[in-house]
Amino acid sequence: MTYVTEPTAVFGIDIGKRELWVQREGETSTQRLPNTVRAVRAWLASVPAGALLVMEATNTFHELLATSAHAAGLQVVVLNPRRSWHYARSIGQRGKTDRVDAAMLARFGAHEWTTLHRWQPATAGNARVAQLLRRRAALMKAKVALGQSLSTLRELQSLRRQTDQALARMIQRLDVLIVQAVTDDVQLAPLHQLLQTIVGVGPVVAAQLAQALTRLPWRTPDAFIAYTGLDPRPDDSSERHGRRTLTKYGPPLLRHLLFLAAMSAVKTALWKPIYAALRARGLETTEALVIVARRIARIAFAMFKSGQAFKPQQLTPAARLA
Repeated sequence: MTYVTEPTAVFGIDIGKRELWVQREGETSTQRLPNTVRAVRAWLASVPAGALLVMEATNTFHELLATSAHAAGLQVVVLNPRRSWHYARSIGQRGKTDRVDAAMLARFGAHEWTTLHRWQPATAGNARVAQLLRRRAALMKAKVALGQSLSTLRELQSLRRQTDQALARMIQRLDVLIVQAVTDDVQLAPLHQLLQTIVGVGPVVAAQLAQALTRLPWRTPDAFIAYTGLDPRPDDSSERHGRRTLTKYGPPLLRHLLFLAAMSAVKTALWKPIYAALRARGLETTEALVIVARRIARIAFAMFKSGQAFKPQQLTPAARLA
């Protein structure tokens, strides 16, 4: 991570679809402005050079401000909402309003500016793949919800099947668009092909991994695993060893697709004995699959750094259960 000089000012911005709430650290007043190109650019013109802007990733509503602020030479931090939620709890924030959240983000930035990753805009190809993957996830969610909610209504079964088939066709079409978008990008295309050599990783999962691996300047595999949210959170104190849970700090879609890849992988001759060994250790099904998903992510990171294809023979017994 590259550290920067201390910001000249810190602003917390709570972002909505139509408006922004802006709070400067050290001040009590909050500014409210439309989330439009004209309003954002006008406000940025008043922001001191070298200032730090802290916001949450809010669907795509934060992208206008983040992109414009970065282009203006300002420092930008886009937080995972889960992280800021934990911070709000740690400082005893009891309520939640746009004004309160803006002040909390400003305080967070003022106290933690040395440890926060500075946001960088994605390349056009990376952004395109990310957008298509989000659309695919939304359709998959709608397809599952439709099947669950209408499964017992006989009167609607014919229409449900037609809708289900239509959604399936749209998902198939999106899969084609995702692969095409990856293929058209000179950075993503070779990595996408490389990642598909991992047993259990198909075109869509490989696209998500390629997009994530090239989005930020990862230095260590642990940093990438932390980004996926598949890293375990310890819960130990003195002689007590609590049950570990996942941090789930990273993008849910990346974590979900890695889990699906693990489910596919454990059905293969390579991964099946690994999964069986994990289950024999007393791990639950989900716990074992998470370990396999985490291992796939580590392998993908190593391949990204080395540029070498997956070699099943290098998956030694010790490494298999890591």
